[in-house]
Amino acid sequence: MNTDYDYVRLNIFIGKAHIPIYHSKISNPSTKLITNNMFTYGSLEENISNNLNESSVHDLLINYEISKKITPPAICMSAYISASMYSRAVNGNTSKETLLKIGIALKLNINQVQELLDLAGFALTERKKEDLIIAYCFDKKIYDFEIINDYFQRHSLPLFVKLENDDDD
Repeated sequence: MNTDYDYVRLNIFIGKAHIPIYHSKISNPSTKLITNNMFTYGSLEENISNNLNESSVHDLLINYEISKKITPPAICMSAYISASMYSRAVNGNTSKETLLKIGIALKLNINQVQELLDLAGFALTERKKEDLIIAYCFDKKIYDFEIINDYFQRHSLPLFVKLENDDDD
């Protein structure tokens, strides 16, 4: 693996469609993976205080709201989620699927959505067909839930989203 790049692109295929999945060594300056040489301080407490990532889903979502000039109600409507689901997501108490719907509503790119998922403790994986489809959609900037649902149906998966507001998480 070439360590000169922040992202390694893996070639994944679903049928005949090429799907790039990005694995980050360092997905973002505020998100870093644990490495052999990061524990350079004497005590456990010093290592924790110098290495703990305090970024949060809340901070990232608020930043996206501001930078993309979109309100929470507009995000909820576009993501087909309730206000309570969005509130739970902002507070870090949500599902991977809800974060992906929000990512689609915000029109995030693949790296941004992976950062959002990472902060919440989730990831897109090449071991799940639905994750490959979603990664493909983010990479190709496909943010239309009807198209995404069609991709899911073509691969014998349940619909990604009911095209009405739902309240189950």
